[in-house]
Amino acid sequence: MNAKILRLTVCAFLLLAYGFCDKPYLFSQDTANSGTKWDSAANRWQLKAVDLQSQVDTVSQATRDQRNAHWRVPLESAYNASKGAAGTVTVGNGFILDALELPNVKGAIWVLATFKTFHVFAIDPDFHLIYTEMNFQVDKVISQPDDSNLSIGSAVDLGTPGGRVKTPDGTFVASRIDPIDYFFRLDHKYLLLLTYEEQLGGEFVTHRWWDITSGTVQPDTPEQIARAKRGDSAIIGMTVHDLVSYLTKNLPSAGKE
Repeated sequence: MNAKILRLTVCAFLLLAYGFCDKPYLFSQDTANSGTKWDSAANRWQLKAVDLQSQVDTVSQATRDQRNAHWRVPLESAYNASKGAAGTVTVGNGFILDALELPNVKGAIWVLATFKTFHVFAIDPDFHLIYTEMNFQVDKVISQPDDSNLSIGSAVDLGTPGGRVKTPDGTFVASRIDPIDYFFRLDHKYLLLLTYEEQLGGEFVTHRWWDITSGTVQPDTPEQIARAKRGDSAIIGMTVHDLVSYLTKNLPSAGKE
């Protein structure tokens, strides 16, 4: 895997973690930004419609076909299950209280990365099956397996269901997006725990993330907030410098740059 030229997709965890709207819906560019829930939503950037005709893909057609094939199964399942529903089906923000803050995950990849931009893709001609790829740039590799080759400047694409597009006929279509309180924010920096999952079509999965934009580790999920309130976190509040030093010494597979 040459990480300098191959963009990677992270998808499965986010698909399970967040909800789906019952079907695609249409609205204008102006009305899309209304509503107080969206005003403070971490994923407010998803309201920006991506022009499918002018968007330039960052991967080869073969890689895109592979990713589309992987996304088609869960997106079709969610769409078919919600046909005729009058509202939104949402997965709750439940978490395990005694889950490890820094889990020992097989094949773990720990990196610091910045959320730079995003692309949106429609699999079907009716725009029911839409997914978004968030484009991250690696700022530092803390730990990775021997068969992984990420380095500073490598591009990592993190996938999430839904998105908003401008179709070839000029219509704005939004599919399966709702305001989310805890999610990735554009231009923010993160500590990410990733794994490579070949059985998911050669894509990556994210298991944990923390916001480090301020220069210190901040909780960015309900589980992390609860852990911080209990005083049960080893890293929340650390400076990024101290974080890297701590993880290098304490992660089971740390030390490979």
